[in-house]
Order: sequence, then structure tokens, then C-alpha cells
Amino acid sequence: ASRLGYVHCLKLLISYGSNISIKNKDKQSALHFAAKYGRYASCLQLLSSENYKNHINEKDNNGMTPLHLASQNGHSRVVQLLMQKGALVYKSYNGNNPFHEAAINGYTDCMKIIFNVDPNVLDSVNKDGVRKYK
Repeated sequence: ASRLGYVHCLKLLISYGSNISIKNKDKQSALHFAAKYGRYASCLQLLSSENYKNHINEKDNNGMTPLHLASQNGHSRVVQLLMQKGALVYKSYNGNNPFHEAAINGYTDCMKIIFNVDPNVLDSVNKDGVRKYK
């Protein structure tokens, strides 16, 4: 439901007590999927749950948070929402933070949002010692 953007279904599942903490084999939660596919309304619904702060910065098997996935795929509205709700700019296991992911893929809107919240991203290098932007 979160991946496909079925907000009404997602809302119903949550209201019936579905566990939004469940993850797939890659340690990705419903919020990871909603962020990856740019499902703003699904993200908003998940972030409206009472314990969303426990999930907003969770890492998957690659060390990527929902913010990484939204940035990597250019979903600027989702990036903005996640940042407003308290998402932090962590590095993934390959050393890239969400700013790097946006830059690698040319998503300047996402880069601007992240930079405006955390200007220190300009000083961040990945595991290869490379800044992934020009």
C-alpha cells in the first residue's frame, strides 16, 4: 500500500493496528518504500503515526534511510517532508549521504532542500574521499 500510494488502504491498515515497523528481507520499512517511490501522501500518513520518530532514520541493509531513497530518486516534496519531520543526514554504508545521492543523480531541488537544513553537507566526503557534486 505504501509503495503504490494507496493512502486510504494504508490508513485503514494502521487504524486496525497493523505494525508499520515490519521490514522486508532488505530491512526496508513501509516508509522506505513510500519515500523511494515518491508517495508523499503515504509518507505523510506514516509520519502521522504516533511512533514515526522510531522509523524516520532507520537504515536498510545498505545503510540507506528513507531520506537517502527519496533524494536518490528526486522526490523533493518527500525530501522536504522528511527533513521537516526530523530526518537526519546520515551516511550510508558506501559513504554517501542523501545530498550525495541527489547530486549523483542530478536532483538539484533535493540538494537545495538538504543544504538549507544542513549546510555542513558541503564538507562531507564519501568513503573514496570524493565530494560527489560540483
